[in-house]
Amino acid sequence: MLRVVCAVACTGLWVANAAVAQGPTGRSTPNPTERAEPGAPAPKVSLDQLLKLPEDRDYRVDLRGGYTQSEWRELFTKAHAALEAQKKNLARAEAQMRGVAHAKSSWKVGLSLPGIQESSGDAPLDYQLGRRIDAAKEEIARLKKVLQDLKVEADLAGVPAGWRS
Repeated sequence: MLRVVCAVACTGLWVANAAVAQGPTGRSTPNPTERAEPGAPAPKVSLDQLLKLPEDRDYRVDLRGGYTQSEWRELFTKAHAALEAQKKNLARAEAQMRGVAHAKSSWKVGLSLPGIQESSGDAPLDYQLGRRIDAAKEEIARLKKVLQDLKVEADLAGVPAGWRS
């Protein structure tokens, strides 16, 4: 049953794609995609014909460095998007750090005891924000390197500028 379904499906695909079919004798047979007269029998198609792609079509893909145009665009788009997202993340963290620093006022009333540092409720937040800022800066540097490597790879592969957007 499965072979019959596959054979019918392959026949349908071949009929849709074939322009001229070669018979087993090497003669040209009528184009199966053309409409036959009503009541006329369908042209016979051999299994060998079904397993071959039509020769009148071009199936080549323009590859540069192993990637197609859409794949190169996707690589560059993802790299740029990741870099921009990390820059926004860094800007948010720096703005929060400025807000925390601004909230701590040096105009405190009262004296602190010598040798004892005043603890602040914001100290853990300062540390976390500092770590987030450092991590964001490291990630930005890494993403810039990734983007630079991608540009070098594209240059070596001869990728046109239009594919890099």
